[in-house]
Amino acid sequence: MNLIEFVKDWWKERQKASFSTNYTCTRCGKEVYDNGYFCCACREKLPWQLPYVCPRCGRKTEQGGGICQRCKADPPLYLRARSAFSYQDEIVGYVKAFKNGAQYYSVLFGREMEAYRLSFPRAELMIPVPITAKKRRRRGYNQAELLADYLSERWNLPCKKELILKMKDGDEQKGLSRKERKENVKGLYRLASKKAFQGKGVIIVDDVMTTGSTVNEIARLLKQAGASYIYVLTAVATPLEEHEK
Repeated sequence: MNLIEFVKDWWKERQKASFSTNYTCTRCGKEVYDNGYFCCACREKLPWQLPYVCPRCGRKTEQGGGICQRCKADPPLYLRARSAFSYQDEIVGYVKAFKNGAQYYSVLFGREMEAYRLSFPRAELMIPVPITAKKRRRRGYNQAELLADYLSERWNLPCKKELILKMKDGDEQKGLSRKERKENVKGLYRLASKKAFQGKGVIIVDDVMTTGSTVNEIARLLKQAGASYIYVLTAVATPLEEHEK
């Protein structure tokens, strides 16, 4: 092991030790004893996606609603997506904090994402949604990678972050229609090796799914590369609009 690899491993262990210890509820500040991030009372109040979700995009639906109208009208290219939380209430603040320095939230979200392992029975590897080198230098990390690293270790599933690249930043997605978002992400991503995905089951990992345009574009590339099963797992997903429920 050379010096660079030694330092990387040392830093990873330091992060793991720092991120894995928690003594108070993130929501109310009450003392917790199970090393979790929420007390029992606060867990019940969080905007979970379960129990009823669309079988395809994984967004919360009405009881017995089945596949949502959005997926019926425009089926996604991935087989199945799941998210731990709905992007509502205090979860919005946690996501923003995660994007702006609170790297330890990778464990907060990762622990809840862990529960979905059985939703991806054919998965053989995972890839995090990449960011550009410019954005990485500015932020210092990629939150999707932190989540994928956590899940990779917990599930003993390879994380192949080097196999997908983001070539450039598109226009700001905020304010764009769903159709415009689809066009905006075309050409932004590239697979470093198509052969690596041939016949494989792949989980795309990200922190937030909004319209799903980004993960759908990556799913398109994976299908072209011959991936057999394509799944999506995110920490949170935005709710379906009222007219799409």
